[in-house]
Amino acid sequence: MGGKRYFCDYCQCYITNDVNVRKTHNDAVSHKINKIRYLRKFDDPRKIYKEEIRKTPCYHFLKGRCRYDLYCQSSHYTPKQLEELKLLADNLEKKEKPPYTATTNVSEGTSQQLLMHVLPWAKNTLQNKKFLKKKNLPPSLKPIKLKKLSTILNHSISWG
Repeated sequence: MGGKRYFCDYCQCYITNDVNVRKTHNDAVSHKINKIRYLRKFDDPRKIYKEEIRKTPCYHFLKGRCRYDLYCQSSHYTPKQLEELKLLADNLEKKEKPPYTATTNVSEGTSQQLLMHVLPWAKNTLQNKKFLKKKNLPPSLKPIKLKKLSTILNHSISWG
């Protein structure tokens, strides 16, 4: 293939761009573990908490090395990490409840801080008005002006 290289996003390495080499790399256990570790970042915290709370702590991981890594049947979370995960899961549960349930501003603020800590992309920059004023956005990314939309809908325009 003439020196072209393939970059594996999960393993962060370059390999020869050959079908057999890529297939061998993708079938390797280390690649599968790296892929699971990467995709696990996007899992729902409630799901992870439910799975991890049922498991017993991994003796080998607490000593510093577990050869099964993500395939281990025991939990690799410390009690403090499980507590933080539970707090994050509870705050997500509160956010999904209908607005008529009682919520406090402190818990919502804490939930937002936790989400920003764990998920830095959770904040939508397009909703920031300062950002909208500074940037010349294309029309497809600009927020919809409801007054303008209602005037267009009030005028009966026949299309075709």
